[in-house]
Amino acid sequence: MEELTTQDIEYIRVLAVNQSKGFLRQANEGWVHTFQQVFKSRDAMIAMGISKDNLEELMDLALTNIEEDFHSMIEVESAKYLAKLRAGDIEFLSVEDDRMSFFHFLCVQYLRTKNIKEAILKNMSSIPQLSNINMSGCWSVMRHIFATNMAFSLVTGREKYIPVILRTSGTTKFIAGDQPVINTHAVAAGKGNIPKKTEFYYPVSPDIALLITDDPAQVGTGEWALGNQDVERFNQLIFASSYEQIYASSEAEFDVFVKH
Repeated sequence: MEELTTQDIEYIRVLAVNQSKGFLRQANEGWVHTFQQVFKSRDAMIAMGISKDNLEELMDLALTNIEEDFHSMIEVESAKYLAKLRAGDIEFLSVEDDRMSFFHFLCVQYLRTKNIKEAILKNMSSIPQLSNINMSGCWSVMRHIFATNMAFSLVTGREKYIPVILRTSGTTKFIAGDQPVINTHAVAAGKGNIPKKTEFYYPVSPDIALLITDDPAQVGTGEWALGNQDVERFNQLIFASSYEQIYASSEAEFDVFVKH
């Protein structure tokens, strides 16, 4: 989290906050306020005569704690959902509050990674008009705004976005990576290209994964048993989306990727 200039904040409002409607716009304005409040508090203390140097260590601690406390909060909340998913249970997604909480967690997991951040910064660095914008600092706020908007779209698009449990039925197991949630359409489109559709894939154990899809063929299925070839296809998508690391339940699962 970084201190933003007035120009940076205006950029966030134009690109992200003002694109939202109704209560979402108000909620997303709250993200801007939340992540800049610590700097306003610092300025208030300096105005009271407290040395900026004396506040430096306190500021570093506050900035670290805000981000870590937020992610800890949503991870604790999501633990109950992950336990259900690992048991192959997606009934909780029929409850609106649970659906919103889980989808918010899912979208935060998707957007919080180095992989996504670097892709965004690379795309934005090619735009001359943004040369005076602190894109790294802006992204630390915008990813929360976009996660909120994406989660709301998944919740309100209940008829469009279908949750499906994917279960291995062969010997090949699911792998995971440091990009824990992927948009399969984004991987297919290739880096630097904006996908026209969204389909989230999230492996939660060696044998269970969650797919949030708009594929009409999946309506009413609830669960899909995958053979080795299909599991390998999803594993390739995780590998292609990883930044530095992939995780597997056994060394044998790494063999196909070592060759790369």
